[in-house]
Amino acid sequence: MSQPAILDRLLNLFNERRSWYEGAILHIALTHEQGADKLCFGRLDFSEGQKRCRESDFDYDSLRLIRTWLSSDEAVSLVKELTQDDTRLRIKQLDLQVKSNLSPPSLRYLPSLQAYGAIRPDWPSTLYYFQVQSNLAGYPPQHPLVKFNIPSYPDGNQAITEFCGLSGGFSQGQIFVVMPDFRARLEQLRVRDDRLSVNVETWKESPTNLRVKFYVESDGKPSRSDDLPIENGRVEFIFGGAIHFAMAHLVLTKTGEDIDNRIFAQYHSREGIVIEASELRVKELANGGEGLLVEFKERLPPDEHHFLDSVVAFANTRGGTILVGVGNHGEIVGVERKPEEIQETITHWISEKCDPRPSFTTKQIDVNGKTVIVVDVESGQSKPYQDLDRGFFVRKSGSNRRARRSELEEMFRTQQVARFA
Repeated sequence: MSQPAILDRLLNLFNERRSWYEGAILHIALTHEQGADKLCFGRLDFSEGQKRCRESDFDYDSLRLIRTWLSSDEAVSLVKELTQDDTRLRIKQLDLQVKSNLSPPSLRYLPSLQAYGAIRPDWPSTLYYFQVQSNLAGYPPQHPLVKFNIPSYPDGNQAITEFCGLSGGFSQGQIFVVMPDFRARLEQLRVRDDRLSVNVETWKESPTNLRVKFYVESDGKPSRSDDLPIENGRVEFIFGGAIHFAMAHLVLTKTGEDIDNRIFAQYHSREGIVIEASELRVKELANGGEGLLVEFKERLPPDEHHFLDSVVAFANTRGGTILVGVGNHGEIVGVERKPEEIQETITHWISEKCDPRPSFTTKQIDVNGKTVIVVDVESGQSKPYQDLDRGFFVRKSGSNRRARRSELEEMFRTQQVARFA
């Protein structure tokens, strides 16, 4: 598709959605190199009026971060300028020479919570991609960014990623235009042992004009749903067998248009997907390896503190899951004695040795004929938690470490604020 054709498509889409958009939020990151400002990254999000941004202009000498609100007309004029042969990027605080192009794949429809490049929108969106010519693109500084009265960052990449709300790494000289589709979206796809369900949020479209279609592969056999109506914001589809692959699509009845979707598949993003299927969940956790939220125990350790350190660390951090009967490399080995005895022992240890007692559950799951004990520990509401004999722990990456004084003080301070809020 040619550059003029892409611009026409963007303008037509804007005109269709003009009543949805009150303006746009522009994020710009500039580097200062050899006496000249260069564009490092840009992001323009069309928005409804409730999301007017707080304007910012952070200047670190080598990097400048600008966030500003544009009217819809100003935003469209900016996009038009970006398609000119030789143009300048002009906004309230900035006048910068740029030369960009729209080249395939510069136009893309993206489901909600799915990533394209560094962009992961909350609503289904159409993305337009510009690339600034290499001689006008800036490179983020690699040193710490520290200045009085503005946020500090370890380096330019982290600063741009956080400031621009990106999901990951980015390429220099990119400008993304994000045009959300506020008609409706899928919130969560929940995968259970024998059924799928999705929650649907509607805004600009009536639920009566929408349907959900499911496709499932389980035990090598496909199952397809009818066009299912939305009832109380939710749709459910029952199937049989062990699930391997699934799709849920939100479809507009008037045109047959696919508005949003969720896909459950190996190596596919898990954003917006909750796995509740017991055996499948254990397999996924085991295959994913140990990390911030997961720990393996091949056997229940004879010293309870080798277990309780993880319990209090999860409770003091973001919560997590301990799998007893899973080896260090994720192999399912099963527990060595009666599961009920192990669950009873775990409950006794936590009740007697943790203060305060964190919220947790234990469950036994059969995986390929072997029993695994799943211990889910919630992120606590009464932090900090401690092992009475060994002290306070937090979770970092795939291991536990003793909490620092500053971390304990922050937990106590947070509790005090919550108590008097």
